[in-house]
Amino acid sequence: MSLVVGLLVSELLLLNQLPDRDADRYVGRRHLVILLGAHRAARLVGVLLLAAFALVALGILVGGLPTTAWLVWLVLPGALWLVWRLPAEALATPSSRLEPLMGLNVGVLLGALTLLLLGLWLGTA
Repeated sequence: MSLVVGLLVSELLLLNQLPDRDADRYVGRRHLVILLGAHRAARLVGVLLLAAFALVALGILVGGLPTTAWLVWLVLPGALWLVWRLPAEALATPSSRLEPLMGLNVGVLLGALTLLLLGLWLGTA
């Protein structure tokens, strides 16, 4: 469970670095978005996000999570849309085109965590 949360938080933090990449590079910062480039970093955001969903499925299949944890998959359509759109928008100028995707990402993250907690609670009731 903590790995799922860690993956979701990591992808959120990585995505939030995309709009500031030029300013960060200018002042000498070196983080994953600068090292990988915006397009590859956007793909990594998608990998981390989808890995969180896959990990929930794996946890259910091996019996580590209750079957009610599948509730987290209710936000999967939003996550898939984000994964599909993000690489194209990562290179966008102005970076304000990323803002709707960043908002969607926060919604997916909060929805996934809420539904996962609800699924865990229902699985123990």
